[in-house]
Amino acid sequence: MILGFIGRSECDVVHPACAQPAARYVGLDIQLGMLQRLARRRRNGVLPVQGDATRLPLATESVDLVVAVTVLGEVPSVPDTLNEIWRVLHPGGTLSVSEHVPDPDRIALPELRGLAGRAGLRFERHEGRSWSYTATFSKPRGKT
Repeated sequence: MILGFIGRSECDVVHPACAQPAARYVGLDIQLGMLQRLARRRRNGVLPVQGDATRLPLATESVDLVVAVTVLGEVPSVPDTLNEIWRVLHPGGTLSVSEHVPDPDRIALPELRGLAGRAGLRFERHEGRSWSYTATFSKPRGKT
């Protein structure tokens, strides 16, 4: 399963579903309006799910990939959200976070690396510059 945080645009959750068309894809947002927009478009079979990022409505170790595009700065607690992401990722699962300017709530890469590390996620790599990046983390195998 792939989990995408919808954030500001339902378009944020579509790209990974295109890359892995056989996957079950869930688009999560706390705002009903964003989910209604996503449901009307029903792109690539994305299942809209309403939920709080700090209390994900998903089973433990049920997710292969989590995609968060300019959304972590919007959640009430980044540490709680990263802990929840760790919980739902299966061992070896991946978290992909993209942040960029001019997002005023953007999380700087060094801060994200520290927060993710404290949640038990291992930094793998990043692409881009300090002001616009995509960072990849994984949940280590054998650490459930």
